[in-house]
Amino acid sequence: MSVYHATQSSELIPCLQSLCDQQLHATQIVLVRDGPVQPEVEQCIDSFSSQLPFEHIFFSENRGLGSALQDGLYACENEIV
Repeated sequence: MSVYHATQSSELIPCLQSLCDQQLHATQIVLVRDGPVQPEVEQCIDSFSSQLPFEHIFFSENRGLGSALQDGLYACENEIV
């Protein structure tokens, strides 16, 4: 999953809540910050950190969705993504 400067916490909350509500819980969620994100997005991520198994990847500059997801895919430990 990738977030970037234009990600809104109001859009991220339902996404993360949906992950929490799954019957089969994820064993790893790779969260790529593609450049700096808004403080509200950081707070949102922090509020779900105790419920979701995040693995965090940070990039200092926005490199684009394709690059961010590719690097996130490399960090995945499971056979099925």
